[in-house]
Amino acid sequence: MNISYLSQTEIEENIRKELNLDLKIKNVGYKIQKTFVDKCPSKKLDLGLMTISPADIRGEIGTTLGNIASFGGLLDKNINAYKKIVNLNDNTKVIGVIKNSSAEKAGIIFGDEILEINGFKISSRSDLENIFDGSDVKMKIKRNEKIIELNIKNNLICNIEFEAFQTNTPNITFFRSGNTIFISENLMKYLKTEDELVMVLTNEFSHYLNDTKTLVSTANRINQTLQITQILTPWNLSLAGASDFSNDVIKKLGIRYSAEEESYADYMSINLTNLLGYSSDKAKMFWERLVKEKPADNTIPEFRPVDSKKIRVITYSNDEKLNRFPTKEDYDNFVKKFKI
Repeated sequence: MNISYLSQTEIEENIRKELNLDLKIKNVGYKIQKTFVDKCPSKKLDLGLMTISPADIRGEIGTTLGNIASFGGLLDKNINAYKKIVNLNDNTKVIGVIKNSSAEKAGIIFGDEILEINGFKISSRSDLENIFDGSDVKMKIKRNEKIIELNIKNNLICNIEFEAFQTNTPNITFFRSGNTIFISENLMKYLKTEDELVMVLTNEFSHYLNDTKTLVSTANRINQTLQITQILTPWNLSLAGASDFSNDVIKKLGIRYSAEEESYADYMSINLTNLLGYSSDKAKMFWERLVKEKPADNTIPEFRPVDSKKIRVITYSNDEKLNRFPTKEDYDNFVKKFKI
């Protein structure tokens, strides 16, 4: 199907929408990454920046769509959209600054042009990732034709990512592939409060901490496709292949959390939501609503049990919240007490 008919304005509007969605998830995700960094098996240094460059757009549209020559018009429209949104030029521009990150504390803002980090020229997102290897970072940026030099303290956070994605059909779903937690745009629309969003993310984050099974390595295409098409290829069919892959292949592989694994994650998610300063009372309404309403586009039960037992675990966990990080021993005692 020909997708190049979309106007420049339509692409620009969709990019703005996806940027806002992505930043919303990353703001919450960053708080999880930073608060529980000592509990994570793998850590990384991160400044808290979302960036874009022409090199990123060319490389990632080419990777996603195969023959980039077939999508030259779409590539130009994406680059032109970013030129208007963030005054994009040949260098890397900041398209998002995560709350309470080192970047925000240093005063970096949307639209800043990143010229150098630790003396190295920055031309793409991969350059940033390769250079973030020290606790102290010297950054040279350009803002309104003025060169600014900043000293930034790099933050150590959990080595896990939080990403939004579109689906070809309106699926309410979330899952994890490796160290990336994916949540569908339609689930984002279904969530009523940020408390519910935190509970959903900490549920999957708990599975990560508990080292429960994830998508097999052959599913790495999800990481490549879902993360980059969100911002770079904004049309309704952008993730047709990726969304079909994420749902159908997972089903065929039989990737599904056991009742015990999901119960432990539910117990942890209530407590982690509370520890992060959100209301687990409000958060648990998401699962109650999902069980009661049974929306037709809900595919979450394909990957985990969503039933009355789940609601009991969540309700009892909420009634007896801990004021510290939950352990497996805490959970085992909880199960014995409530005979779950």
